[in-house]
Amino acid sequence: MMCEVMPTINEDTPMSQRGSQSSGSDSDSHFEQLMVNMLDERDRLLDTLRETQESLSLAQQRLQDVIYDRDSLQRQLNSALPQMTVAAGTSIENNIQRTISCPNEFAALTKELNVCREQLLEKEEEISELKAERNNTRLLLEHLECLVSRHERSLRMTVVKRQAQSPSGVSSEVEVLKALKSLFEHHKALDEKVRERLRVSLERVSALEEELAAANQEIVALREQNAHIQRKMASGEGPAESEHIEGMEPGQKVHEK
Repeated sequence: MMCEVMPTINEDTPMSQRGSQSSGSDSDSHFEQLMVNMLDERDRLLDTLRETQESLSLAQQRLQDVIYDRDSLQRQLNSALPQMTVAAGTSIENNIQRTISCPNEFAALTKELNVCREQLLEKEEEISELKAERNNTRLLLEHLECLVSRHERSLRMTVVKRQAQSPSGVSSEVEVLKALKSLFEHHKALDEKVRERLRVSLERVSALEEELAAANQEIVALREQNAHIQRKMASGEGPAESEHIEGMEPGQKVHEK
């Protein structure tokens, strides 16, 4: 993912020059703590991703076990089905006993198979949820890495300049969330400005295209008028027309052309 690098944070702003030394130290410590919290959040999300992957592997293993049990039950069912057929030469009593026992066994196997199918569907749904959670975690990690990489250079330069200062406060989670919210709002405002400029540019292009089309139509009309005058001059009406043009004033000649 390509991420643009934000400019280096200016340390010598008018507000920082007018601020007191204690407030500047608090702001520096809060800024450094914000960076540390963002890195800790990334590590925590990586741990969550690893746990999710482990849960997914366990779910896949359970799914394989369920599939194996299903295949085993299917084999048992297939082996039990031939028993329903009556072999040639058996007595009527054996046929009646087989008719009574086989449907009961078949019903039990069918019930067990349905239970296995329900368990299999539940495992498939669980796997789908785990995959969706993994994808969401991956997207969140990519977004956080993009934000960190955008400000990486500025953060590095700021940390290097503030190595001699000792932190005097700890940034709270609320302040971290506020900082991230302000960052998102900043990027959102930039996107809105870009969209507005694009809309204005498109409107300007449309207006220029309309003006160009009107100018082209005017040029075509002038060319047709010029061709018509030339045809009249070629057919013998040229002298009268030329005398008429010579009798006109200069402004009228330009208008006639």
